[in-house]
Amino acid sequence: MSFVKDGESWRITTDMAVRGILHGTDFIRLLKSLRARWYGHVERMQNQRMSKQTATATMEATTKSGRPRK
Repeated sequence: MSFVKDGESWRITTDMAVRGILHGTDFIRLLKSLRARWYGHVERMQNQRMSKQTATATMEATTKSGRPRK
């Protein structure tokens, strides 16, 4: 199920309608190729750019994961 803007209102479309719009294109493959293209763009950026810093950042946990003991 997805949402499509129709004039001034939003309407819910079915998966079959989305497939009809894409004309049989594999949606997952399309998303993966767009993500890979974006990653290549970020890799060519200068290191000072915020987009590259956030894409290549590593997270360090300072607290334990899970439910608090309280």
